[in-house]
Amino acid sequence: MANIRIEAHRGVGTDAPENTLPAFEAAVYQGYDMIELDLKFTSDDQCVVLHDSSVGRTGRNPDGSPAENRKIAELTFDEARALDYGLWKSEAFRGTQIPLFTDVLAFAKNAGIPLKIDNCYERFTPERRELLYRQIEEADMGNLIGFTCGNVSSFEEVAARFPEAEFHYDGVIDDANAAALKAVSSGHRTTVWIPFPCDLTSWVSDRIRRASKEYVDEIHALGFEVGIWLLRRAEELAAAVEYGADIIETDGAIKP
Repeated sequence: MANIRIEAHRGVGTDAPENTLPAFEAAVYQGYDMIELDLKFTSDDQCVVLHDSSVGRTGRNPDGSPAENRKIAELTFDEARALDYGLWKSEAFRGTQIPLFTDVLAFAKNAGIPLKIDNCYERFTPERRELLYRQIEEADMGNLIGFTCGNVSSFEEVAARFPEAEFHYDGVIDDANAAALKAVSSGHRTTVWIPFPCDLTSWVSDRIRRASKEYVDEIHALGFEVGIWLLRRAEELAAAVEYGADIIETDGAIKP
C-alpha cells in the first residue's frame, strides 16, 4: 500500500457532499494523495465545480426543497450560488455553496494537494478552455494540476501550456494511441486509467478493457503508470494491489 497513491473521487463523497470544499477539505485531512473534480461553466462564464450538467440532484433551495432541475449552463453564477449543495447530503452541511474553480485552486495550492480535472473540460468551447487555462496559470499550480483526456490529441494543447502538469488518459489503449500518448506525454508524469470490473463501472464502453494483472503489466511495459477506478470494497483494493496499480480512485469508502 505504501507505494500506491489514493485519489478522492469528487473529494471524500462518502463523508461530505461531493465536489464541494468540505469534501476536498476532508481529502486533505484524511491524507489522500490527489483530488479528482469536475468542472462546468455558468451562463456568465464562471467556472464552477459540479459533476452533473444540471443542478437538481445535488442542489436544494434554502428551505431544503429540491431545486428546479435546470442546466448549470443556463444559470448565472449568482443563481447557482443561491442554491444549497450540502443539504442533499445532510443537515450538517447546510449552507454549502457551489465552489468557484479559482477558490478550489487556491485551496489546493495552500494545502499542497494535486488536483485532477475530469475529461469533461475537453468538451468546452475553445474560449472557455482558454478561460480555464488562464485561471490555472494565474494560480501558478506547477505540478499540482493534472488533466484527464479521453482523446490523445487533447494533450497536445495542454502540454503546450503546462509543462509540469500530470497527464491522465482514460481512453482506448491500442498500438496507435499508445504511440501517440508516448510522444505527446514526454516529460509529463502519465497515468493510464482502467476501470475495475464492478457495478460502479458497468456503464463504461466495452471498448475499454477492464483491470487485470495482465493488462496492468501491458501498460507498465509501455512506460506508463496505471490507475484503477472506482473502488469501494476492501477486496477490490486487494485486487488492485495484486495487479500492481500505481494509483487507485475511491469515493472515500477506502481510506489512506
